[in-house]
Amino acid sequence: MIPDPVGDRSPSSGPCTLFPVVLKVPESIRALAPPQRGKALGLLARKSVALSARRMGITIGELTKGAQGQPLPWSGVHWSLTHKPWHVAGVVSWCPVGIDIEEVKPVSFRLFRRICSEREAGLFHGVPRETVFFRCFTAKEAVLKRHGVGLSGLNDVAVVEVIDALHLGLSYKGAFARVEHFLLGGHMASIAGIKTNVAWTLGPLK
Repeated sequence: MIPDPVGDRSPSSGPCTLFPVVLKVPESIRALAPPQRGKALGLLARKSVALSARRMGITIGELTKGAQGQPLPWSGVHWSLTHKPWHVAGVVSWCPVGIDIEEVKPVSFRLFRRICSEREAGLFHGVPRETVFFRCFTAKEAVLKRHGVGLSGLNDVAVVEVIDALHLGLSYKGAFARVEHFLLGGHMASIAGIKTNVAWTLGPLK
């Protein structure tokens, strides 16, 4: 690993910056048949992880996953990725981190209530229902990824505070997590980590 004097050094070095990278999916990938498209999206998402590592001044090795599909740290470097038909995103960190991205679109009341409780929805004022849903959903997904679990842990995570238009406070099994959003092209991304500074990068990058 090659540290960058202005990059993220280690968990003990004080406040640091996360560098999540969001890449737009090219038409050549979106035009592929489903099996090939899924593989290509995964590779592109891994490229976003590598670009995030580059921004931190880190050379990252092989990205492997555990038995439950959770990303496994590489030489102390944690990573997370997400991919959807139009965008992918990835991030690395010296501490556990989670990232998610979704297209903001109408959702049924049943799905809304599955993700957002009445109490959680009541924390938002004058915000469109679709925005509330995807702020909650991507934030919860990011927190669960940070803890190495999937949506099976949905009942253990809850939105407890609307900090502002781009930040939420969540609780996972009693532990507080601060989530930051990033909006682009009708999509919402969320990142959960211990760092307070987040520098989003929107590709394409070489």
